[in-house]
Amino acid sequence: MYASANIIPFSFGEIVYESELQIVTETSPSYIPVIYSPSESLQMVRKASSFDDIGEKMTSVVIVRNQGKTPAKDIDVTIKIPTMVKDDHLLYVVSSKVMTKNHRYECKINGGDFNTDGLEDSRKKKRDISGSEVGSERGLGGVMYDETMRMYVPKAHELGCRHDWVHCAEIICQISNLGVSEIAHIEIESYVAQQALQHHFSGSQMFDIIWTGKVASKWPLKGKTWSKNTLRVDQEVIMEKNMAFYLSWWIIALICVGVFGIFMLILITLYLCGFFTRDHDIYKRC
Repeated sequence: MYASANIIPFSFGEIVYESELQIVTETSPSYIPVIYSPSESLQMVRKASSFDDIGEKMTSVVIVRNQGKTPAKDIDVTIKIPTMVKDDHLLYVVSSKVMTKNHRYECKINGGDFNTDGLEDSRKKKRDISGSEVGSERGLGGVMYDETMRMYVPKAHELGCRHDWVHCAEIICQISNLGVSEIAHIEIESYVAQQALQHHFSGSQMFDIIWTGKVASKWPLKGKTWSKNTLRVDQEVIMEKNMAFYLSWWIIALICVGVFGIFMLILITLYLCGFFTRDHDIYKRC
């Protein structure tokens, strides 16, 4: 037998397992209609005093699932979200948090803060545009769609991080441990700045606001580690009934002026051709 003093321990180093993750992104709502009148066209974006002044609330969701056979550790989830169009807010990010089975963490913005303007909820009742204020071509509810704005298919603008006018923010969410079959749920609350869209893209337009999510770790990962999602904003131009009424009278007046001008042009042409100064002896003989 060998004495215990002669036994030399040998280390094989740290055993590293490859984790298999899946990331899924979604937006709620995924479609937002924006309706405004040409009389509301903005020379500049008004400063918001509450969240309601910005626009529609939306929630971006990132789900990270461990579908492997080993736990995943030290996970960094990076979400790139368009926050500015030129110098104005595009998506005004309010908060972000990540929730797992046993923990809840607050995310952070790389080099910035959430709710940068310090806004709060407004106590005033939100305007209901579901059916009382928004009409159709028949003029229900006091407004009607401007058909001249709908004679073409609106161009869809992709507002993502590669757009020259768009600046994106990086939201970093850290997950220390994700067990086998566990799920990490990340929520990002933000508001769509409708005024900025109206200011920089007037008229009937469609926008695809694109944001992405990516998972990384200092440990090896496999599976789906990147995902892209799109929020569609449909901007429609409407006209109030009284505005359409005055516009119709202007059209009638322009038509009358045009007809009168053509009539005068015909008379002047006949006069210059001598129609009114020709010899009338032929009528005297009759």
